[in-house]
Amino acid sequence: MTGLAIGLALASAVLHAVWNFLVKRSGASGATFTWLFTLPSVLVLAPVAFYLMAAGHVALDARAGAFLAGSAVIHTIYFLVLQQGYRVGHLSVVYPIARGSGPVLAGIAAVVMLKEQPSVGAIIGVLCVAGGAAMLAFETAHADAAVNRARASSVRYGLLIGAFIGIYTVWDKYLVADLAMPPVFLEWALSLSILLLVTPAAVSNRARLAATWRAHKVTAVAGAMLGSASYILFLTALALAPVTRVAPLRETSILIGAALGSRFLAEGDVVRRLAAAGAIALGVALLAVS
Repeated sequence: MTGLAIGLALASAVLHAVWNFLVKRSGASGATFTWLFTLPSVLVLAPVAFYLMAAGHVALDARAGAFLAGSAVIHTIYFLVLQQGYRVGHLSVVYPIARGSGPVLAGIAAVVMLKEQPSVGAIIGVLCVAGGAAMLAFETAHADAAVNRARASSVRYGLLIGAFIGIYTVWDKYLVADLAMPPVFLEWALSLSILLLVTPAAVSNRARLAATWRAHKVTAVAGAMLGSASYILFLTALALAPVTRVAPLRETSILIGAALGSRFLAEGDVVRRLAAAGAIALGVALLAVS
């Protein structure tokens, strides 16, 4: 694995954790917010995407179009589920479980579909991820019923989001590596597709759209830029190295996300959650170097 791929994956991790923190802190969710934080990416990346098409760097045949459409649907559902998970759960639980289980699932899919071979270290890494997730899933019950419900919801949504991460990681790896789709173009095409998919629901209530923009415009714009930059860096790394190396390395964001949630969102169980996030991060590190 090259130093460039490692650097890209780590930079992507930092941007991704900050983006998720901003989304969680905003409390916004649904098609309207998705529309608002997707639109800036479409506008900013459009000139580069048009240049790539005009210069002949993008080959959109039937197969590429079909995989691109599938990726758009997967990412749209992922974003909606992610926001709902943050609305009802804790960042310091949802984020580590989602980001930890995602690479495990991506690695399994890569072994089955892309014929990549896991090592003993990778298997140990999977066990570390599972152990850390179990620490979060089986925390001591609190007297506050609302806290218990939020924790339970966090675990459920974390696993569901992780499944989508695993699916889109392998799916998009095929687009950038096997079909040679430029990462910037793929991010723009995905953003545009997501925007179009949620437009009917988002614009059906103009008053709600305007109110959401007034309340969350900073998060929407900042989230769009951070999210797009993070995924472009990740896709570029995927084009340079195997899924089983790049996907886990990006999940060093787990520690950052857990720390942000515990420290700045007062979600409680700081020591336990950071220890669990550390176990998950160790697991993904083993996966990255194995």
